[in-house]
Amino acid sequence: MIKVVGVGNPLLGDDGFGLEVLNLLENEKIEGVEFIKLPTPSPWLLYEVFREGDYFIVVDALYDGELGKIETFPLSKLKAYQSNLKSLHEVSLAQVFDLLSLYDIDVNGIVVGTRVKDTTPKIGLSEELSNLVSQTAKRVIEILKEL
Repeated sequence: MIKVVGVGNPLLGDDGFGLEVLNLLENEKIEGVEFIKLPTPSPWLLYEVFREGDYFIVVDALYDGELGKIETFPLSKLKAYQSNLKSLHEVSLAQVFDLLSLYDIDVNGIVVGTRVKDTTPKIGLSEELSNLVSQTAKRVIEILKEL
């Protein structure tokens, strides 16, 4: 099973990018592919989604990279950095992957995303990211065809 997972917080502007891309993709019917939207997911929900699956395409807003460019890189590049977490709400996707590795669960796949411009509290993407939603959805379909 291939899972295409859109992650983000739709209340923080460009952070909702992954969800907007999944809005375009969720009606696609591709055998062996599941489309999942995760708005502001808890660490436990992330754990459940990534616990099982053969390959993952994570669509997300990035805090690195070039604004206006669609980036792709292996999930293995996500690294959890030691931090002083005060709450489970602060757990990152990379830290969830670290948790899964404790149970010998390898998460294979890629991240597809673009750098955010504005994550201030508001609903809706910046114009720059809105212009990339359709192009990113097409890129995800291309990746799926290559698999």
